[in-house]
Amino acid sequence: MIKLENYRRVKVYGVAFYGVNELIDIASGAEGGAREGVYVGKDRRSYPCFDSWDYANEDRSYWNFVFARSKEELERKLERLRAMPWRDNYRKYAGDVQPVIYWQGDSHDPMEMLESEDIDIR
Repeated sequence: MIKLENYRRVKVYGVAFYGVNELIDIASGAEGGAREGVYVGKDRRSYPCFDSWDYANEDRSYWNFVFARSKEELERKLERLRAMPWRDNYRKYAGDVQPVIYWQGDSHDPMEMLESEDIDIR
């Protein structure tokens, strides 16, 4: 597993993305957005809330970003990603939907990803 600061540049399928904020912006477009032919989708889950303070103030989420080379491929990967079981903090970067980048959602948390020939972190 690779951990990388959440503001760093990663290249997926040869296209550069600059940190989780940009991934969120692109993936939040209508049905997943695209940059230079690479589609980005998201599967997110809100942090748990345990009391009224949490419900009033908690706005963080766990994020899984998936990448594809066509809208149809993205839809298939998102369907599989959303159905995938998870263990802790909504991590889903294993399986056949690679490449996937996971972010735990807090400003100090790194991006996490499995090593892949489709992701370049240099």
